[in-house]
Amino acid sequence: EPDEYAAGHLPEARNVPLGELGERLGEIPPDRPVVVYCGAGHRSSSAVSLLERGGHGSIVNIDGGINAWRRAGYAIES
Repeated sequence: EPDEYAAGHLPEARNVPLGELGERLGEIPPDRPVVVYCGAGHRSSSAVSLLERGGHGSIVNIDGGINAWRRAGYAIES
């Protein structure tokens, strides 16, 4: 979601809220790996399903979302 993205995101991440993903699938190259995440990992599971149905094959869902990423000490951009 936009507020979560503004609070901090993975370097070079692109914000595509789950509610917009279906209509924005064309912005995501199907031949490249895609990493999806949300705050805690619940919405991103739905995003994985949408991406798979849209023909994307290499998808990684960050278990625990951006919150787990932060706790692990990985880089975040604001």
